[in-house]
Amino acid sequence: MCFIVISYQSDVTYCFYLFDSYSLHLLLAEILIEFELINGSISVDNQNEERAAIYKFKQRLDRFGKIAPEAKKISRALCFGTSHTMTSTTRPHLFITFQMPSQFIHSLERVFDLDYQDIPARLSHEQILSRIRAHTPDAILFSGGTKIDKEIISAAGDKLKMLATFSVGYNHIDIKECEKRGIPIGYTPGVLTDTTADLAITLLLATSRRIAEAMRTVRNGEWGTSSNIMWMCGKPLINSTIGIVGLGRIGLAIARRLQPFSIQRILYSGTREKYFDSDNDKKLFKFVQFEELLHESDFVIIACALNEETTNMFNKKAFEQMKNDAILINISRGGIVDQDALYDALKNGQIRAAGKESFY
Repeated sequence: MCFIVISYQSDVTYCFYLFDSYSLHLLLAEILIEFELINGSISVDNQNEERAAIYKFKQRLDRFGKIAPEAKKISRALCFGTSHTMTSTTRPHLFITFQMPSQFIHSLERVFDLDYQDIPARLSHEQILSRIRAHTPDAILFSGGTKIDKEIISAAGDKLKMLATFSVGYNHIDIKECEKRGIPIGYTPGVLTDTTADLAITLLLATSRRIAEAMRTVRNGEWGTSSNIMWMCGKPLINSTIGIVGLGRIGLAIARRLQPFSIQRILYSGTREKYFDSDNDKKLFKFVQFEELLHESDFVIIACALNEETTNMFNKKAFEQMKNDAILINISRGGIVDQDALYDALKNGQIRAAGKESFY
């Protein structure tokens, strides 16, 4: 573990501790930068290292301006209102709602007073409220499956200075309440881009080649019992049209992984058209309206964020516009798809199949 300075203002130094896990230290940075090195509220192992780090950082400021590139890469907070400053001589209290590897707990205990979940069972909403009321935290670290609503934020009161979610999405947080109270939110964009893109391809291949169905027939002793020559035939990717709803970091990573499968073209919809440098990309990618994407795509991949505009975007009307042999893949939030409408579309043969990563 090492000490890194990421911002400098007057005589106030902001810092974080660098851990082995890239995704974890990005997230923890969002908490730690909110607490000053004042009166020992955060201690460092070596004051000489601290002074040397500050000197090097000031040199970078002279070359790059007020914010050094390191700070831009590390800090991913969504800042609403004015950031809070810790001036107390006591150590800040951090509440962690999920089970974390012991090596990280030991490191955090050197900086924070901790309240954390030490068993795999997920805390309920009522249990989280009870823990907060028993020992009000300065910051809360939680996962994407934990809903942080107005009731939880209000229970922590004015002492709460930071929220950080161990996830790319943040729709499980009451953003309006955080904005109202001036509470910054830390999240981890980019950390799971490649992992999620890999999962999208996994779901696409498993669904199109009917892997789960084939496995069931093997387990049930049904393999090879049909005389139908087309039995268990899947849908090929070669020469197909792929539709990607949301060509952001993850959507583009999925598209790059699909190119070796000799697909014909990639249609994408979203807020704006993307710019591509290469002639091959200009031929392969085409920006279209959502309705055209549904009409033309053999495979539709959802990679957009969940918000007011995309909630239940895939409803009865959307499924009616898709090809009846189309396959839907959702690696985004479950709320983008009307689950009842999806069930009906599959049952009635409006689409061929669906593979999804999330139900909520």
